[in-house]
Amino acid sequence: MTLLTMGESSPKLIKSDNSGLGYLSAIQYLAPASTSGRNVCQFASDGCREACLYTAGRGRTNGVQTARLNRTHMFFENRDEYWQTLETELEKFGKRADRLGKIPSVRLNGTSDLPFERLRPELFERFSGFQFYDYTKDPKRMLRFCNGEFPPNYHLTFSRSETNDDDCRDVLRNGGTVAVVFRNATFPTWFLGARVVNGDQHDLTFVHDAGSVLALYAKGKAKPDCSGFVVDPEPWSLQLPILGY
Repeated sequence: MTLLTMGESSPKLIKSDNSGLGYLSAIQYLAPASTSGRNVCQFASDGCREACLYTAGRGRTNGVQTARLNRTHMFFENRDEYWQTLETELEKFGKRADRLGKIPSVRLNGTSDLPFERLRPELFERFSGFQFYDYTKDPKRMLRFCNGEFPPNYHLTFSRSETNDDDCRDVLRNGGTVAVVFRNATFPTWFLGARVVNGDQHDLTFVHDAGSVLALYAKGKAKPDCSGFVVDPEPWSLQLPILGY
């Protein structure tokens, strides 16, 4: 079983690999929320679960969903084999990146929100030349990152939902980056009092300025969302920064 998906199999990672920023990307997709019978997204809101990228692109196919379920079952039911497989794949990926003269960048939580910094802290030391990065909806985890309590090669971006705007403001006050899903690619200049940057040009979240909002546009089942998870940008297009937010 293969755990990591490489850039050539993911349109967004292709953008990252071709961004000119010098990175080679890989991502791990598990079965999100409780679709496997085990919850890997404990802070997912109703809107997040309904709009999950599990339904976007190749993720709609039965073969891809089966592979994600199998990875998730391995993680929970055979943890030793899981770590061995992951580290073997990371070693191969690192060698491939070296041959291409690029820095390996890896998202361990493509469709999950697991605290790998606690589950396997030695992973980040062993692969110290890698840039790891993820999104999370866990506010306490995100603030630990903002406070410098993470491995130096593991970057987190906080994900907004329809229920956590106060947490988003707290993260922004502490210098973290917040990802927000908008209805379309016409993004506002400011949101939640922070400068908005285009997050759909590539997936390398760690290159953006701290304290910014990372704008993504709705895909898959997120497009018709009306829960508040997806933001309609028009009301915010003239929003000015809120000093002291």
